[in-house]
Amino acid sequence: MERVALSKLLFVIILVAAIGISGVVSAGVTMALVAGPQGPEGQQGPQGEQGPQGPAGATGATGPAGSSGSAGPQGPAGATGPQGEQGIGFEPTGYISIPAAALVSQYSTDATFRDERFVSNLDTKYVKLFASVQLPHGATVTNVTFYWYDANTTLNVYCYLILLYNPSLPLVMSSSGSSGSAGWGSTVDTNISVATIDNSLYTYCLRVEIPANSPNTNLRFRYATIGFAYPT
Repeated sequence: MERVALSKLLFVIILVAAIGISGVVSAGVTMALVAGPQGPEGQQGPQGEQGPQGPAGATGATGPAGSSGSAGPQGPAGATGPQGEQGIGFEPTGYISIPAAALVSQYSTDATFRDERFVSNLDTKYVKLFASVQLPHGATVTNVTFYWYDANTTLNVYCYLILLYNPSLPLVMSSSGSSGSAGWGSTVDTNISVATIDNSLYTYCLRVEIPANSPNTNLRFRYATIGFAYPT
């Protein structure tokens, strides 16, 4: 009898324990169904490829020009260069003129007409006339221009610039003549011999030659100019 009673009591205890455990399990299952545990965070997937670039938009309007910046400071002045050679202090070229009135006949018996405008030959023979020429010492003669009147078809008036270093041997520096029946005209000579003036050794003159002609006014010497340059 005692063993039977003990067995019943043990059965009741196990039953009660089983009911309690069942309640706990049921509650746990219920809680698990209501909110299960959070799973681990997944890894980030790889980045996708870049899509194609869209078309460019319209160009925007040009913005206003910026204001000009201020000028920078002036740099230091450079060193002064060497002084140039001193100039001569005046115009390096010049002219002198010899008018008809300055001419003197070679012989006092020569028949000529001479005034401030021109000189002509009234004689029946060839005549020569001379005028002194004063040029600056050291200058170089560059040209001689002879102005004339020539209405004679066969004869000409001649003009010479003469250097005198020996009375018996004059040197012709320049020579030119009138031309044909051209009327009023001029002749320029730039081919000058011994062109540098040396007043310490030489003297200079102009010589004009006019042949006899009829009428005598067909050949006339008007004047001459002599161009020269100073050494620089």
